[in-house]
Amino acid sequence: MSIDTKLELAKQEYVNAINKINTKYGIPLCLAEILLGGILQEVINVKNNNVSAELTQLEKEQREKAKKKGKKHKKGRK
Repeated sequence: MSIDTKLELAKQEYVNAINKINTKYGIPLCLAEILLGGILQEVINVKNNNVSAELTQLEKEQREKAKKKGKKHKKGRK
């Protein structure tokens, strides 16, 4: 499936979600859109925080590996 097709399908699902919220809860379309936008921003923030934490962990592991590797080389020189 092409990226254009995926984007169009995602847009349609977004519109469907706004309409469903409007129908089910009687929330005006403009407020439903704001609600979904806020939810999307929360998801993005959580995802960014998770990626940041994973990156920090990977960097820590790389530093620890480098330290261990450095200690092995020092022992081998004696």
